[in-house]
Amino acid sequence: MKVNNLMHGLSRTILPILFIASLLSCRKDRDNDKADPALLKTFERLADNGSLLNSYSLVNGVYIFKFETEEIRVPAEEIGQIQDQADKWKTLVTLRGGR
Repeated sequence: MKVNNLMHGLSRTILPILFIASLLSCRKDRDNDKADPALLKTFERLADNGSLLNSYSLVNGVYIFKFETEEIRVPAEEIGQIQDQADKWKTLVTLRGGR
């Protein structure tokens, strides 16, 4: 029981940090192809608050990200890449412009 509680606690702490780090580490300095700052702040806020990403889908050119606390909709052109790493319990979302 303690191991399960420990793993749950670690996943709630580490996953948001990995999510933010992945967003920030993929940064490129291209002026004409930058990510929407408001969108970046939304993802950062969700990660800072520990809200885990439950699922995402692409519907009619719009990504729908369902977090524990809320759902956000992002036009597909704002997303550069999404990498699922289920074995590491993380999803890396790269926004337009590499952020």
